[in-house]
Amino acid sequence: GELPDDLGEMKVDGIVYLSETGSHRVNFANVFADLSKLLPKEDAERLEGIYKNPQTSTGDKMRALLDAFPSGRVILLLDNFETLIDPESLSLRDSELSEALNALLSGQHHAVKVVITTRIAPRDLAISEPGRQHHLSLDEGLESPYAENVLREMDADGRVGLKSAPDALLNKAREKTRGYPRALEALYAILSVDRYTTLEELLEISLPEEVVQKLVGEAFNRLDPNAQKVMQALAVYNRPVSPAAIDYLLQPHLPSIDSALVLNRLVNMHFARREAGRYYLHPADKEYAFSIIPVEKELTAKTAKDAKKNKKESLHSSRASRLTNAFTQHDLLNRAADYFAQARKPRAEWKKLDDLAAQLAEFELRCEAGDHDTACNVLRNIDYDYLRLWGHYHLVINLHLRVKNKLFDKGLVMGNMNMLGVANQRIGLIKEALLYFESGLRVAQELKNRRWEEVFLGNLGSSYNYLGHAHKSIEYYDKALIVDREVGDHHGEGTDLSNLGEQHKILGEYDKAIDFYNQALQNARETGNKYGEGKRLDGLANVWLEKGDLQNAIKNSQESLRIGQEMNSPEVCIESSNTLAKALLFFNKLKDALQVVQDAGKYEQPHFIFNVSTLHGIIALRQGERETAQEAFAKSIAQADEILVKTPEYYSALDAKGLALSGLTICDLRLPIEGRGRDELLSEAIETFKKARKIAPHAGVVKSVLRLFDELVKCDEEGLLKGVREVIEAKPLVE
Repeated sequence: GELPDDLGEMKVDGIVYLSETGSHRVNFANVFADLSKLLPKEDAERLEGIYKNPQTSTGDKMRALLDAFPSGRVILLLDNFETLIDPESLSLRDSELSEALNALLSGQHHAVKVVITTRIAPRDLAISEPGRQHHLSLDEGLESPYAENVLREMDADGRVGLKSAPDALLNKAREKTRGYPRALEALYAILSVDRYTTLEELLEISLPEEVVQKLVGEAFNRLDPNAQKVMQALAVYNRPVSPAAIDYLLQPHLPSIDSALVLNRLVNMHFARREAGRYYLHPADKEYAFSIIPVEKELTAKTAKDAKKNKKESLHSSRASRLTNAFTQHDLLNRAADYFAQARKPRAEWKKLDDLAAQLAEFELRCEAGDHDTACNVLRNIDYDYLRLWGHYHLVINLHLRVKNKLFDKGLVMGNMNMLGVANQRIGLIKEALLYFESGLRVAQELKNRRWEEVFLGNLGSSYNYLGHAHKSIEYYDKALIVDREVGDHHGEGTDLSNLGEQHKILGEYDKAIDFYNQALQNARETGNKYGEGKRLDGLANVWLEKGDLQNAIKNSQESLRIGQEMNSPEVCIESSNTLAKALLFFNKLKDALQVVQDAGKYEQPHFIFNVSTLHGIIALRQGERETAQEAFAKSIAQADEILVKTPEYYSALDAKGLALSGLTICDLRLPIEGRGRDELLSEAIETFKKARKIAPHAGVVKSVLRLFDELVKCDEEGLLKGVREVIEAKPLVE
């Protein structure tokens, strides 16, 4: 709790430490999760919901997190940051982390101070709000007497002669090492290992510009062979590991090794570091120790064929263990990955990102070994049902991009394309998703893989739906349905029947929509698909709503909501709540509608949440609660804008935004909203609806928007919205 050099008490409310050489890596997921741990439980749970929302940008997630730290002092230390920086462009490779740090620099006052240690300065961060940054250059190392004091402190028992060495000699040591802390440690390490070399003799060595690397190499070369191999094993893992991990890696080469004693000796001599019983290396030591391990050739066609031949073997058996255990970078990396394959937690304990640390470590090591097929198999085991559900969409994308275009197995290629498409679609990058789905479809058709073909056809249909291309969407869903029935995929058949029902509803072909939804509902019940049953009941409720049968709409949406709550499915709950609230609104049961829509806003992982916020505003306005309505409309606009920045053609977001702008226009405003008065709001609403109609002029969409707009008009006492209805109804210039 005290600062060094008698500087007094260290007043810090919390410290988060992430390191690219440590067990907890530097990425936005860890930054968000670890800072949240310093907050009260209710704040952390609220922020978790924001994090999981795929439509909220990384910048807004970061700003919401920082808003929870209005006062105090919290330190976020990002160590060994240079590995995240492209040495050519000097920009961060991790775009999500870059967005988060830029948001931190440009945001309002908060209590979080970030300290970054790096050997390469990140240019993109340096030019962002330079007035809020302070650069402390350590190019010159420690000055006198600090460097000399470090040397004396390391030699606590005086065994290597530093503790009692003359000031002039230690000053010469400082000059030769330039005061670099790691060089000072390496100097001590050499003297600890080689008792026959004096400090005077050591300082006669000619040291180049790369003084740290030179001394690290000198120190390493004076170790005994076993200690050298332990150092190399630590370099291979490149993260804190236990002695058991080192023993496992070296067992084929040093069968009787007991690394615990060696590791503790290396720590005492300042060759290695220790963290909670696990050991790791300074980056300079890691680079040197790894560089002198023999390099094996990259994955060849023969080994690729062997990997494909053995793809049905257990994921816990890597290519390394099936082939050789040579002391090479390639085989050591694969054997290290094997260790983590065996160190996984039981599946029942996979609750958060930390629980997948073994899989993520294995994935990285497989990639470094060039065994991208095995790495992709590891990733497929955790991406959809875990990382995606926990809201780590950007992490999923970044991990899949690591193996993209490096896979031999065509099945893995298709899975890679599909997951990249799904994750991009989920965060609103629809055009990017289309490219991945189209690439995957081409591979599936080349291989005549009908099951994967159906998956890509269905996902392409969904993507075109978001862009307002209902007829093209139907075309893909029809093709997918044919394949479903051909291969006997009853689950996929039900999904495509439901999707076709949605598209015909959008076109205003309600009887066709009901027929498809009923077929899909029957399919869900026959196959025991409760999630599908809930979604299809909500789809039916929406059709009945548009047909004006409010009783059937309420009945089906209530049943859908019950199933969603029973399954704990946020997506089913929020969609059915939205439908039920609309039905109650049209039934003029405003109080009940308001309660339902308020409950909908509490669900995690909100999908199309801008629709819920707009509906909340309309109902509140009908209730006469203008302040609540104004807040909900402003929230909806912000939520819609999040997705429109990524995909301007997202017509449902445009319609929700247009309704929200219309609602703000008729709220009793005493002050402008974000500098805009009523005229500006109304003008923007009209332009927004014009954009929406150019994209989606379909009868069902228009009717659905008009029904909500008419509820707003009931509150428009001054007739401000006159003329907007005609814009919503406008026919497209080109059919």
